[in-house]
Amino acid sequence: MRKHLNFLKRTLFTVLLCLCVAASMPDPVNAKTQAVTSGEKQTDKKAKAIIKKVITAGMTDAEKVKAVHDYLVLNCAYDYENLLRGTIPSVSYTAKGALLKKKAVCQGYAESFKLLMDMAGIPCKMVTGTADNGSGYAGHAWNMVKVDGKWYQIDVTWDDPAPDTKGYVRYAYFLIPDSKMDDDHRWKRSAYKKCATDHADKFVQLFGTVCETADEAVDAFYKDYTQHQGSQSTIIINKKLYSDSFDYGMFDDLEERYGISIHGWRYTTPTAYGSYYMIQYSDFQN
Repeated sequence: MRKHLNFLKRTLFTVLLCLCVAASMPDPVNAKTQAVTSGEKQTDKKAKAIIKKVITAGMTDAEKVKAVHDYLVLNCAYDYENLLRGTIPSVSYTAKGALLKKKAVCQGYAESFKLLMDMAGIPCKMVTGTADNGSGYAGHAWNMVKVDGKWYQIDVTWDDPAPDTKGYVRYAYFLIPDSKMDDDHRWKRSAYKKCATDHADKFVQLFGTVCETADEAVDAFYKDYTQHQGSQSTIIINKKLYSDSFDYGMFDDLEERYGISIHGWRYTTPTAYGSYYMIQYSDFQN
């Protein structure tokens, strides 16, 4: 009988000891949840700081979209090295990767853009589909955003050069219609909003001086070229001015007027915005 009581006492002591130890140890599930919550709080805090920095009173919705778009392109780099090695970390697929680590892949760009648009009060959706990466169509993510009552496509990832080019922002996929995005992106149309059929003329003013004559184009190019210390220049010209020889004529006039000799360059395919083309130049050979 006494042995039996001693056994029960020892058993009870062991159970109580285990309960006390268990109570003092962190729950692995809760710890994980707390870590995620902490990461989300840090990301939200950073996002709020970005909005406070880039959004100012009196901005139009289009200006707000551009401000966020430009911030992400200039402050986040595509995780190109890990892509080549096949070692992309999970954080690169998140807004935390884009905003805190400053490295992301398409999903990280798209999630961070949506987070920032939500904070700015601008309707935004994340789109998943495929895109032509040069060797075929592969999984991709981007966004749709509502500006002035109409939905537009926007792909921040593809407006950010990879490998990263400091200070260079592209606008080839900025507030474009379905018809333009369809050139190299695919998505389930029935699952998303139908986007505008064309750009609006009013958006071109977001990018710089609108040029109606060839002389205005030369002056605008020189001004932007100087501001960017000879690294890039963006011009907006009336479609009527553009031809296959437009660039050569403009650079000849640039040399004659300002003494700047440019013999080689890289440029984006003219992006149509209503009655205008936006063209971005870089990688100059002087």
